[in-house]
Amino acid sequence: MTPQECGDLLARIVLIDGRTVTPGVILAWHEVLADLDLDDCLDALTAVRRDNPDRIMPAHIRREVADMVEARRMRAKRWVPSPAALDDVDTYLAEYRAWHAAAGRRPSTREVTA
Repeated sequence: MTPQECGDLLARIVLIDGRTVTPGVILAWHEVLADLDLDDCLDALTAVRRDNPDRIMPAHIRREVADMVEARRMRAKRWVPSPAALDDVDTYLAEYRAWHAAAGRRPSTREVTA
């Protein structure tokens, strides 16, 4: 996540708890969340604010993102093409891409070309 994206995340958090956000606050949060994806963080924020009455902190976001990523990995542990995919290249590629998406990543162009 970029510092700008971190600022976007904090802008949403401000709507929840009214905290004051300065450039220093954005950089401090960025230090902790830089390796995470903004979309994952936004989804995590939604989940955290649903169940947590406390002030939202970076650790809440990190923990929720880790849980979401693990859930995606568990859903997408092993890919087995359907019988229809064995007979149709387009179906095969669509299933393969969906499996990668469920795991939270895009297949590289070297993995799938068509």
